[in-house]
Amino acid sequence: MVRPKRRACCLADKSDSRSGNWAALTVLAVSESTNADLKARAEAGAPDGTALRAIRQTGGKGREGRTWESPEGNLYLSFLKRPLAPKARWAELSFVTGIAVAEVLDRHTAGRIAVKWPNDLLLDG
Repeated sequence: MVRPKRRACCLADKSDSRSGNWAALTVLAVSESTNADLKARAEAGAPDGTALRAIRQTGGKGREGRTWESPEGNLYLSFLKRPLAPKARWAELSFVTGIAVAEVLDRHTAGRIAVKWPNDLLLDG
């Protein structure tokens, strides 16, 4: 885990009128994976700005095929943003988003926010 040391850069065109507009937030009691569920919704035509939160996840997937369960009591949230950046830069978005959210939370919480690879955040973790 590392503490962010630099400001997050912007990969979106700042003149984009979609910036900051969120379409909908859906909260599920249980999801296998908010990322997988949101990907399916995106493929079915969910609008840019759709957010999906789960109280608990039962089938999280990580690097090297690792799986895990996410118990109640934490925030499991995925946002659908269709990037304006060139496709070659899309892989950077998880890192940039993690740093940006950590910076905002760090200013508004009493605890310390740490970034865990690449887009998980830990409070006093």
